Amino acid sequence: MPKKPNPVHAVQEAAEALGQFNHQSFATGPNWEYPPHTYRALGSLTQLAHRLAQAIAQSVAPAERTHAEGRLAIDHGGSPARELNALLAARVDALLAVRHLITAVEAMHSASAAMGLDTTGLAEFGGTSR
Repeated sequence: MPKKPNPVHAVQEAAEALGQFNHQSFATGPNWEYPPHTYRALGSLTQLAHRLAQAIAQSVAPAERTHAEGRLAIDHGGSPARELNALLAARVDALLAVRHLITAVEAMHSASAAMGLDTTGLAEFGGTSR
């Protein structure tokens, strides 16, 4: 029997993958030393930011469904409608922040597009002296 999709597991794996990037990119070295590496990483981060917006938008669906069914319980005995409205308002703020993030990361990606490596004098690239 095939496994049922688990959205929580998927987002946990995405967070872990981003943590691995943070760890691996802490210092420059093989596969992380030239401007094209920056360009490619920023392209992927742009894609990630776009996907983050959709993930945030969809992340509240279980709470909305539970509320619509009249089954949303609040630990401290508060109003389910008030708590759901607070969640939805925070989602609007998060989506606005992600929109700013997308714009900034896209600008970084564009700025890095023209960057390259001057290989003059670098023997490993067959460069010759000036």
